[in-house]
Amino acid sequence: MVKKKTLRLIAVVAGLLSVFSLVNYWVGDMISLEKLQLYHQPVKVFVETNFMLSSIVFIVIFVSLSSLSLPVISLGLLLIGSVFPLAWALCLGYVSFFFHCLIMVAGVRYFFRDMIMKRYQVELEKINQNIEKNGMYYVVFLRLSLLVPSPIINMAAGLTTINNLLFSVVSTICFIPVISMLVYSGKLLVTINTLWDLYSHQNLIILLVLASISLGVLWLIRGRDKRSG
Repeated sequence: MVKKKTLRLIAVVAGLLSVFSLVNYWVGDMISLEKLQLYHQPVKVFVETNFMLSSIVFIVIFVSLSSLSLPVISLGLLLIGSVFPLAWALCLGYVSFFFHCLIMVAGVRYFFRDMIMKRYQVELEKINQNIEKNGMYYVVFLRLSLLVPSPIINMAAGLTTINNLLFSVVSTICFIPVISMLVYSGKLLVTINTLWDLYSHQNLIILLVLASISLGVLWLIRGRDKRSG
């Protein structure tokens, strides 16, 4: 019985991943680098004439769309880096990403957690016990490794009992290098052909360092578990 429920839980997670992939596929043409470049100049003019309003509008749109798992995080950070002063754009990026995590986790808990808990209570209780011990280490590993898209990490966190505020703060801190890299690269928005053009040698080194740190965190977790066991 437990094995069946575990398989069902895996199927639910696989279903969420499939939905995420399909949403990204269908919306990819509507939210693309080309569309962003096309509307870049009008957006820049709007920002110059309505600075504070445009800042608020960006945060609301970024948080709303990214919390619906739409592929806007990289493009949104590039956009603010190209139309706002660098220091202000960085602040907007950090604040927006924090609320993206906070609101998405809260939304998943409000709409889905009770329903899933009723069906998979035993399995989730075991997961939550592990989360209480090592939850933040896992968050650091997933964020720094860049292996899993942010919306999927948020969905998973929403199904656990992890502290939402702490999760969002740690997620934002771990993502600061990536946010900073994308915002700083915003000045290249009108000249690049694909997002891969942003990955210079310097940026690749930064990402490799982040991946190495994440592996170090995972190694520390395993070492601590072995000693405690």
